[in-house]
Amino acid sequence: QALCDAVVAFGRLRFESPGFFEMLAQAFVGQLPQTSPRHLATTLHGFAKQGLHEGPLYAAVAPEIVRSLLGYRPRDLALCLWSFAKAAYVDRTLFEKAQDDLKLHVVRLTPADVSMVLWSFGKADWRVDDAL
Repeated sequence: QALCDAVVAFGRLRFESPGFFEMLAQAFVGQLPQTSPRHLATTLHGFAKQGLHEGPLYAAVAPEIVRSLLGYRPRDLALCLWSFAKAAYVDRTLFEKAQDDLKLHVVRLTPADVSMVLWSFGKADWRVDDAL
């Protein structure tokens, strides 16, 4: 929680220091097993907005999201997909599993969620399943 708050706060301050955010990302990866889906999504979004587009963060986070997909609300999943697309890091397994999960919960998506998901799939050059 504290790390999530720090990333969001520094983002709001428009603090620019790639090295600092890389250090925070390393700390974040170390805390993944005890990070809730909501905090993971919010923190990942903060890193992506700050321009942290390095593979190690996303490579570590993708399997964690896939493993705990059932715990994600549609909004959290949409935010994660947006973050990956913003960073131009497309994890095929994550996008595939996320799409399958979103098909099951499509009625729970808000217009903002739909917008994030469609933008993410478009940016990732992902072919959206017709059932979604």
